[in-house]
Amino acid sequence: MKEELPVKLKYSKVIRPTTRKTFDNIVGKQTGKIVKVETGTESREYRVFRETRSNIKGVITPRKIQMYRWWFRYLQLSLELDKLDYTFTENRRIKGTDNKKGYDKEYRHKVVVNRSRYEGWDLDEVLTSNFDKWWRGHSHLFVETPTKTTEILKPENMVLEDYYRYFRIDSRMSNTDTIQSMRQHLKSNRRRSRWSSKWTPLGEIRQEKLFNIYNTMIMWLQGMSTKEILTSGLFRTSRGRKVRYEVDVGSGGSSSSFYRGKKNRGQFEKRSSKVNSDRMRKDLLEPGRRLVLIVCDGYFSKHPRGKRYFGK
Repeated sequence: MKEELPVKLKYSKVIRPTTRKTFDNIVGKQTGKIVKVETGTESREYRVFRETRSNIKGVITPRKIQMYRWWFRYLQLSLELDKLDYTFTENRRIKGTDNKKGYDKEYRHKVVVNRSRYEGWDLDEVLTSNFDKWWRGHSHLFVETPTKTTEILKPENMVLEDYYRYFRIDSRMSNTDTIQSMRQHLKSNRRRSRWSSKWTPLGEIRQEKLFNIYNTMIMWLQGMSTKEILTSGLFRTSRGRKVRYEVDVGSGGSSSSFYRGKKNRGQFEKRSSKVNSDRMRKDLLEPGRRLVLIVCDGYFSKHPRGKRYFGK
């Protein structure tokens, strides 16, 4: 049974990629000077996410704010599919044996958001609102507000937590020497082994990949074809690679004299490349379904226990 398409999505929409102008340096014919000439536009690439702290208006989040924005978008899509009682379908090829032929096995996964995992998120608001508005009232769920520096006077006042660091300071040192010594210690690359906020994005994934997968899911759910999706221009360049529609050019065959004659006469046909279907399935749709289901389970963008979906 194939997935039911198209789906009418009310709140989840494709995102238009921002672009920037591109320029080339050329030598002016009259002046002989090098001038910068606009040559077109290209999509902006995102930087790789790293697990470092982000300071947002005086508060600290374990990951970059963009990761929470993407969590929100994928959760909004998951909630909308849940409301529509939607079920994902994938086929896995089962290899044949000596006594049995190989076959395609169908796996189905209903989109159901585990609401108990999102206590305090106000999921009805997530479905109908936008991230910036929602974040203003819910950022406390994700921020880590550090405590001020405190002098420990008794050993029993020490708190053994991963996010605290303790130093021994000789009181005979001057304030200048003490501060200089502390700066050297604080420059070290030591990081906390865990975060204290309840909801923390897991794993490393490039933002342009999240962007491309998200837009693909929206367009595909709305019933667009592979060609329509890959030629939409609604993708970001990732590490210099663009998402595009590939075309094979040939005579339409090779075995018969009819096709050989067309080839000899230069009558070529444009055909969809197998690369297109493979890219849609392996690079965009399969990761997209799994991201939605991981979000349904209360995580982003990696399941902490490595849960498998669709038998894979």
